[in-house]
Amino acid sequence: MKISKKVVCLLAVFILTLFSCSKVDDKIVKLLQKIVETSKEGLPETTLFTYYGSEIVNIDGALKSTDFKYKDGLITRIVVLNKATKVVETINYSYIKGKLVQVESLGNYIPKFNHNIDKTISYERFLLGANHQKIREYHGILTFENGNYTNDIRTLDNVGFGIIMKSIRTFAYDKKINPFSVILGFDKIISYDVFMSINNNLSIVFIDSTTLPSDQVTSSATMSSTNFKYDADGYPIEKFSETALLPNGNMGYMKTEYFY
Repeated sequence: MKISKKVVCLLAVFILTLFSCSKVDDKIVKLLQKIVETSKEGLPETTLFTYYGSEIVNIDGALKSTDFKYKDGLITRIVVLNKATKVVETINYSYIKGKLVQVESLGNYIPKFNHNIDKTISYERFLLGANHQKIREYHGILTFENGNYTNDIRTLDNVGFGIIMKSIRTFAYDKKINPFSVILGFDKIISYDVFMSINNNLSIVFIDSTTLPSDQVTSSATMSSTNFKYDADGYPIEKFSETALLPNGNMGYMKTEYFY
């Protein structure tokens, strides 16, 4: 009987060990290995992902290659190579108690973040001018619900006197697993927008408005929507959109295939 109890205990420990390796927060962990994107008139473009454990090391795409550096489980530096121009951009991330407070693209811009009591995040983005002079480009408030980035209200600062320009983005999500959410540290780097959310983005509504000194208001609204196909574990395997945000800034057709 004593031997049987020991066997049962060892078996229980073994099962728990397997469970802990295969799941995190009740999610089955699958690291994204490759994405293939195809636009309506373009050739398929492949993006490859390289890891060290659950840390992302490199994301290598058709247009750029991005290297990641970590410290204490947090992404602290990203180095982006533009393959066409050979220009290298270095972006540093600073945290206080595990929360992102500043992002600095060396010589280009600095966004700063303040984590509020109501769980919203206030932010400011500064352009770096001559002699490192900071010029505030815009400021805003981010809202999160259930681990998803849902609302961004942004006010532009570098506009004419008496003019108010605002941009509102509203996001909706599915209830499946965003493959970027299982990459260590991605949920902390706010500047990656929907990639830091735990679910997959289904739609984005853009509302832009301009108020002139005469109180005349002009506004416009657009929407980007997406459909997904999933595997048995709730990870996306295909994504389709007729109104995807393309690298050139326009909206159009895009099909994305995910490989794990």
